[in-house]
Amino acid sequence: MNIKYNLYSRKFCALISFLLFVIFIAGCGAAKGGNVNQDIDTSTEVDSNYDILETIDGIINDQPTEQTEIDGTQECSPGQNRCGVDGIRETCSASGEWEDNPCSEEEACVGEGECLPIVCQRGEYRCNPEDLSQVQICDSTQTGWTLSVVCPTGTVCEDGVCVPMTCNPGDTICTGDGQIRTCLESGAGFGDPQNCDSGFVCDPSGTQCVPIICTPGSSICLDLTKKRICNIFGSGYETEDCPEGTSCSESSCLERICEPLSRECDPANPLAWRQCNATGTAWGTSTACPSGQGCSEGYCVAQICTPGSTTCAPGGLIRTCDDSGTFWGPATSCPSGQACDSGTCMPVICTPGNSSCLNQSTARVCNETGTGYIDEPCGSGYVCDTDRCKLQICIPGMTQCTGTTTRET
Repeated sequence: MNIKYNLYSRKFCALISFLLFVIFIAGCGAAKGGNVNQDIDTSTEVDSNYDILETIDGIINDQPTEQTEIDGTQECSPGQNRCGVDGIRETCSASGEWEDNPCSEEEACVGEGECLPIVCQRGEYRCNPEDLSQVQICDSTQTGWTLSVVCPTGTVCEDGVCVPMTCNPGDTICTGDGQIRTCLESGAGFGDPQNCDSGFVCDPSGTQCVPIICTPGSSICLDLTKKRICNIFGSGYETEDCPEGTSCSESSCLERICEPLSRECDPANPLAWRQCNATGTAWGTSTACPSGQGCSEGYCVAQICTPGSTTCAPGGLIRTCDDSGTFWGPATSCPSGQACDSGTCMPVICTPGNSSCLNQSTARVCNETGTGYIDEPCGSGYVCDTDRCKLQICIPGMTQCTGTTTRET
């Protein structure tokens, strides 16, 4: 019923419009001074409005358009979408009325009711990924980005802000822990630290990854006074002086205990010798001397005495043969009350040089050490008397007169 009514209304309106059009044309002709009854050339005007007339004719001849199929009370076409005033998507229902049909929480209504993903927050800034000289701002729909500002010369976008360029894109630096950082494409700073390839490390003394050539902390001797220590990154060596009194040997600074390549007699075996190593930090193995030789000042020489034997020195002192048999030790005193005699300390029994009679024909003299006597027979015509040999002037037992009353025996 509504559709038919709508159709008749449209026909009536079209007819009225046509009549008004004809009256308008006629009025224009009269205004030009022509006779209303004159032939009027209206071909131009009619041709120019041919489409309108054709449409009117279609309506008059019951040729309905698409809109004639829609109830005059409908607001929209069923299934049609739009964004409401509050930004909520609305969808036209089957009855031709708008109903809320919100997008998901992760989407926003854009354009003619299209739901697009929310990619940013209102007021948020970022750098244009394709042009780091531009700062972009999140658009009002939160579904895209628009240009906000172009950074001045010498600056670049970093985290949504124009900042001065601090490095040349592609330049590298080393971190304190052996990693490498590369200047960002924007030049606004360096990127996150990255590990070098296997077998390489970024030494802070340089700017590139270099080969690892040694074990960190290991060392080698450069010479007797210096050693080279592998740095903590394994990329090279650092030179270090050995402390005073030490020499570098076997990669370490060791105490110097002997003159390099000097020789000495083995303290544990006086019949052998040993040699100091080239660094002065250790003695070599012991080498025995040939038979009949002993070690003296690091060299094998002929023995002059039996090791440990003793001999007397002037003044009653005693000397002992060195353990090597190559020399006599220093003269030393015997214990108190003793003196050396025949290589042995003996008790002192007399005063050196004193004499006494062993019998009438022999005198004895205390030796120079006082440890014994030396017998000295009296010669012919001498006799030991009291403490020494004396000239014999009489025969024992003989008598003679010394006067009229005295006799000597």
